Amino acid sequence: MKAPVLPMSSLLSISLFFFALISTTRISAQEISTVGEIYDYEVNDVFHTREHASADFGGFHEYQNILITDKFYSAEGDTVFYARNVALYWAGSDNPDGSSTFFSDTIFYTDLDELIHNGFIDSVYTSEAYNGRKVNYNHSSPPPYQYFVDRFIEGCGGTYFKVHMQYDDISLHQRLELIYYRKGTEEWGAPYYITAVETPATEFRLKFFPNPSTDKIQVRLPNSNNKPGSGKIYSNTGRCVQVFDFAPQETLNIDISHLGPGVYVLQLIADDASFGGRFMKE
Repeated sequence: MKAPVLPMSSLLSISLFFFALISTTRISAQEISTVGEIYDYEVNDVFHTREHASADFGGFHEYQNILITDKFYSAEGDTVFYARNVALYWAGSDNPDGSSTFFSDTIFYTDLDELIHNGFIDSVYTSEAYNGRKVNYNHSSPPPYQYFVDRFIEGCGGTYFKVHMQYDDISLHQRLELIYYRKGTEEWGAPYYITAVETPATEFRLKFFPNPSTDKIQVRLPNSNNKPGSGKIYSNTGRCVQVFDFAPQETLNIDISHLGPGVYVLQLIADDASFGGRFMKE
């Protein structure tokens, strides 16, 4: 199941939009990390995050356990793709007992040589936190009664943020933080295990036949899917090149004859579960 969206999300989105427009003091560009340095993951990296929020009209807390399962670059080398397995636990005002789910997806980051946060960073520092990894920190307090903090951690991503806002009689506090990571033999923090989710990762990875292909690919849907769903195909630059719906079936046949040669990412969503994989068009 997908995590429910609380009414506070729209309020937060509007505030973060205006926050992004606020100029901050630039420090030396040589000190600020690039996008590629912040999102420098490797296969088998593990990240555990915790997000919690409270407001006068409700609140929630969410944990995510993320495992990087695949990594590849665009032909130009300016975009990196990561396939992930994600275990998620969510509890909120309308779901006090909490619930867990598991999904796979593919995310990407582009303009890897550009400075993170467009170079608008207040300070760059290292400390015992995060095993001494470089942290890019940005802070703003736009009026009235607002407070924003962003942290980007080299090799561990971001933004990890803290928000406090007051609108008339409505107050909002929200925070997303990294609580644990494992990169190779390096570990930091305390893991949070989502024990309710025990689904093997292989059940959420798509397999293609033939691969590579020239005109059509055949995809066997996980768990003999009996629900309708939708799909998207992304090019190796991160652009969505095809969108389609499909009826309940065990095997999906997709026409790719119109696509140019290259590597593509297929994302399928069925019954609130997400499945992903990549294939090659000759």
